[in-house]
Amino acid sequence: MRVGVIGAGHIGGNIARRLALAGHQVTVSFARDRAGLAALAAEVGGTAAEPSGAAAGHSTSAGGQRPGSTPSGCPGPATRSPSTP
Repeated sequence: MRVGVIGAGHIGGNIARRLALAGHQVTVSFARDRAGLAALAAEVGGTAAEPSGAAAGHSTSAGGQRPGSTPSGCPGPATRSPSTP
């Protein structure tokens, strides 16, 4: 399966690693550190892309970013889940 991970920090990076180990083709995007993003892409045997590229043409897209912090170029708004008491 082709998977795009938007938000490749600690959580998104680990999601990308696990998906790659399971044999999926992974594209990572949106990290504060471009060199770290390129290193993660190389580590998982995937590619680095802009958010719109990571979401386009993939079977599934996973987001690791905080709610409300949608990167520019990312399709659709990020939404907060309602709080539960």
